[in-house]
Amino acid sequence: MALRATVRRVAVLRLDENNQVRVVECPQNIKYCSGKAPGDTIPLLVAMYMVYNGVAVLQDVEGKVLSFEEFLKRVNKRNIWIVFSVYLDLVKRGRTVVPGSVDNELVLEGYKTKIYVFEENSLVKPEHIIEIVERASRQDYRVIVAIVDMYGDVTYYEVSKIVFQPIMRRDRVW
Repeated sequence: MALRATVRRVAVLRLDENNQVRVVECPQNIKYCSGKAPGDTIPLLVAMYMVYNGVAVLQDVEGKVLSFEEFLKRVNKRNIWIVFSVYLDLVKRGRTVVPGSVDNELVLEGYKTKIYVFEENSLVKPEHIIEIVERASRQDYRVIVAIVDMYGDVTYYEVSKIVFQPIMRRDRVW
């Protein structure tokens, strides 16, 4: 009985000096960078997911391979870990997620849903939530708020706008 060795090819990515992740090489079997040419950029969260799951190796500009932890340190972006926690949770649930237009925003493809990520115990002004809901509503998106606790567990809340109608009262004489 002969043993057959299988070679698992991984994508090679490079983190440039501006914290942009660029494709060096991407085998066709890896969907996250499929169709990307060398030098094309891929979203930071997608690159994090690829490195985290071992389907890509990440190099710095000198060609040194970075671990996932080194990658996070180099990027040093506020709240990137909590946004990645939500991204990872959604992908594990079979959802297709893309980064949104702001740092704490994710978009569920095929669902017209925007997810805004916040850390538990962070101070968020009500005006900020209202602005998020109004902006998403104008674009015909549902709004989900994802709260990440100190253990990395994610809780999702749907947020919508409610307009209260004025109550008409009749004057009463007591």
